[in-house]
Amino acid sequence: MAVGKKTGYWVPLLTNTRRVGLVLFDNLYSRYTIPENYLHMLTPLCSQLATSIENIRLFHDVQRAAQRDKLTDLYNRAYFETMLAQLDEEKYYPLSIIIGDVNGLKITNDIFGHFEGDKILQEIANTLKKVCRKEDIVARWGGDEFVILLPRTSEKRAESMIQSIKQKLKIARGTKIQLSISMGFAA
Repeated sequence: MAVGKKTGYWVPLLTNTRRVGLVLFDNLYSRYTIPENYLHMLTPLCSQLATSIENIRLFHDVQRAAQRDKLTDLYNRAYFETMLAQLDEEKYYPLSIIIGDVNGLKITNDIFGHFEGDKILQEIANTLKKVCRKEDIVARWGGDEFVILLPRTSEKRAESMIQSIKQKLKIARGTKIQLSISMGFAA
C-alpha cells in the first residue's frame, strides 16, 4: 500500500488452518520509507503472533468447555462446586442456594424422544438465565437437576426468585407438554 510518501504493508496473521487477523505496518507518523526487505522480517513475526492468538483462543475454548454444560450452556457441576467454595465468605453472605428438578422429563423423553427433552432442558436453562442476576451462578447439576448460587441474597429474595422462575416457565410453554420444575432453597 502506498499513498504519496506514506507506505505500509498488510500482513496476514495465518495459522495452519485459518486466518486470525491482519496487521498493518505503516509509516503514517514517521514518513520514513519502509524498505521492502522489512517484509521478510515481518512475515515470521506475524506467523508467531498468529500462533499466539490461536493458542489463546484455543485455551479459552478449552477453559469454557471445562466449565460449561454442552447442552444448556449453563455452568457445570464442577464449576459450581469451585464457586461455592470461593463464595463461602462473609462478604457474600447471606448466601442462598436454589435447587430444582424438572418434573416428568423421563416420561417426556420416553414418549416424545430425547430431542424434545433436550429442548425442555434448554428452555429451562434460558429461563433461569433471564431471571437470575449476572453475579448468580446458574448450573446444571446433572440430568434434570439445576442449581443456582445466590451471593448476597436473603431467604425472602430466594423465595421470590423461585416464584418468578415457576411463573415464567408456565408462560414459556404453550404446547401439549406441560413444563414444570420442583424447587427448594436454603439460605
